[in-house]
Amino acid sequence: MTRRAPVTILTKNSVYREPKVRRVKLQAVRKDSKTPWFPPPCTANRRFDVVLFFLLAVPVFLHPQTAEQIERLLATRAVTYADAAAFVLEAAGVAAAPTPAEAFNYAAQRGWLPKRAAAGGSARLDGVSLLIMRSFNLRGGLFYNVTKGAHFAYRELVYLNVITGIHDPAMAVSGDLLLFMVGRVLSWQEAD
Repeated sequence: MTRRAPVTILTKNSVYREPKVRRVKLQAVRKDSKTPWFPPPCTANRRFDVVLFFLLAVPVFLHPQTAEQIERLLATRAVTYADAAAFVLEAAGVAAAPTPAEAFNYAAQRGWLPKRAAAGGSARLDGVSLLIMRSFNLRGGLFYNVTKGAHFAYRELVYLNVITGIHDPAMAVSGDLLLFMVGRVLSWQEAD
């Protein structure tokens, strides 16, 4: 027995014809010319944007902070845990310690800093994240609530867009990054 090839009968109604689609290329055109117009690229760098944000927004939220403290923090490339504790605790309204050492002791006694943190040591991003989460009394997700650890505090602040961009949890925190994070938390709390 030989097999036959299937026979397809096409009728006039069963033929599928793809409809012709007219594609139009859209471009923004200036009124005075026919050439496409694109907005100029952003030329401002990130540091200028951060400084401008703090000059405009942070003084509204941080009444007790002085200009000298903010300028000193902006000029600092690596903030110590004592300076970070003093600034964050005063911004959160938890405690107004007269010296950074007293603010560090206050935060360390309550467990708001990592156990291996030293007052004069360079503050790490995950340790500052834990300090911000605890001092502002921010509620986190499941793992943060179970462990109350610095790593999951860092992850919660990344999730809340307080920490933006690509950062390493073990990196040293600069003064402008600390100001940016506190400003984001305060503006986020003000919106709620």
